Amino acid sequence: MDVSILREKICNLTLFDDELMTLAFHNQCELTQILLDAICPECEFKVTQVTAQQALYNVMGRSLKLDILANDAHGRTVNIEVQQLPQGAAPVRARFHASLLDVHLLNKGQSFEELPTVYIIFITKTDVLGGGLPVYTISRRVNETQNDFDDRTVFIYVNGEIMNDTPLGKIMHDFQCKSPDEMRSQPFADRLKELKGFDAEGGKKMGALYDYIYEEGLEEGLEKGREEGLEKGREEGLEKGREEGLEKGREEGREEGLEKGREEGRFQTYAAIIY
Repeated sequence: MDVSILREKICNLTLFDDELMTLAFHNQCELTQILLDAICPECEFKVTQVTAQQALYNVMGRSLKLDILANDAHGRTVNIEVQQLPQGAAPVRARFHASLLDVHLLNKGQSFEELPTVYIIFITKTDVLGGGLPVYTISRRVNETQNDFDDRTVFIYVNGEIMNDTPLGKIMHDFQCKSPDEMRSQPFADRLKELKGFDAEGGKKMGALYDYIYEEGLEEGLEKGREEGLEKGREEGLEKGREEGLEKGREEGREEGLEKGREEGRFQTYAAIIY
């Protein structure tokens, strides 16, 4: 990719884009802490570890790659997903994320009581749940009694449309900014400046973002190449199979015809002798 085109692409990235979001939060406990404090201050998270694009493999079905996976000092696990489109934040997807996390959080032989509390948080560019609220917190309840059903799973949806003067509103504004100069939350502005800066101080970080986009493009190209190679291989295999099948069919047909001809010839010879 041409450097000028890549620079333009980087300049247009926001935190709603995977490339920038991944580097902005990977191993960034402080930034993730600020985000979680704004989303759910009453949760009192104490972030100890953050990983971006964490893969969760499932040998029995669909796997996942989590945008942000964080752990806190109270043993809780937090999965944060950043979604531009509503269909990427469907409630059934939140359910699947929680289910697959549970599978990976409980080892063979462990008691079910050892499952930690899991938070599945979707930050969406639009108001997916349609209630006009900045945050929606969903926990399971018993319908008949309205008592909590404490399965230690909490779902939170954050509405990116509300960009008011609250700490969360300012961060939602910042998630949609292309330039750090437009941002209202200083820690996020500083991080974006690190990743997008073209000066000498920011050159190394710019290199990391450049490398990430380049490697993602390379991997995408390799994957596409593998798929095209497999498809071509299948086509060539089918064609070769057809050719070999036809050739074998001809040979067997010739052999069968010769054998049948011999039998008929012998029959006619015997008939001439007898009669």
